[in-house]
Amino acid sequence: SSDLWGRAEGGQLGLAEADVVSHIENCHLDDTCVCEPLEVTFPAAQAKEGDEAPSVSSSPVEILQVAGGDVHSIALDSTGQVWSWGWGEFGQLGLGFSASSYEVGHGGMASKRMTPEAIPSRHFGSNGPVNFVACGGAFS
Repeated sequence: SSDLWGRAEGGQLGLAEADVVSHIENCHLDDTCVCEPLEVTFPAAQAKEGDEAPSVSSSPVEILQVAGGDVHSIALDSTGQVWSWGWGEFGQLGLGFSASSYEVGHGGMASKRMTPEAIPSRHFGSNGPVNFVACGGAFS
């Protein structure tokens, strides 16, 4: 697991919305931020051949690296699985959608993912496992 904090309105922290709201209320904050470290939970993923997305298992996920963009984040685990969450309006989450994938006027909010989702490994080709991740403002 990883602990994250900071600006939270775009989902870039990977925290469930209920956890963010609870933190804001408990700390009596007037802003959408998390002002102390909170644990991000990664559902364990095991890719199965032919699956569109990895299936969830109960094994713990060991995170090796996390990178942050303007309003999104990505992580790499010890198996080479890449995870993403946050605002995906420009396709920067790597999950196969962008704002234009949704009805006009709804794409921004519809492309937001509050908690980590595994990016199917088939998107990374046959060059071997991913060993480093990086983000820019609206790209990964």
